[in-house]
Amino acid sequence: MTVEPEILFTPEYGWAASSDSFSGGTAPELGPILSAVEECKLESWMDRIRSHNTHFGFMTRSETGVLAAVDRIRSYPIFYLLEDERLVAISNNARSLLERVEEPTVDLDNLKQLAATGYVLGSGTVYRELRQLKPGEAIWWSNDRMT
Repeated sequence: MTVEPEILFTPEYGWAASSDSFSGGTAPELGPILSAVEECKLESWMDRIRSHNTHFGFMTRSETGVLAAVDRIRSYPIFYLLEDERLVAISNNARSLLERVEEPTVDLDNLKQLAATGYVLGSGTVYRELRQLKPGEAIWWSNDRMT
């Protein structure tokens, strides 16, 4: 049984909602991107996202999955919650995801990294259960798989 992840949206930080799509900044037109994703044309949809040269972040749901992406400097961050390697929820607000974790575990290595540099490298955060999209990254979640 496939369970689609929940999209938790917070209308703050310059984000807006439209139907099942949520975006911050000037997101690319999602119709052609979703069509390419659903046709399994990985390079096509990634090229469309990479060529969009503005500040953006977006999360959207289609009939077959959930797509999220951020620009190359992560102007509008997106966070996600994994449970047993399964995407449970995705959000533009880390706090809303942490509220779903009974006892969040602090990742001491990432906390040290944050204290030393002001940010955490990669997809990690200061909480082990919480992940973030890396700058310029896009994810597609469908049939219990992340691409």
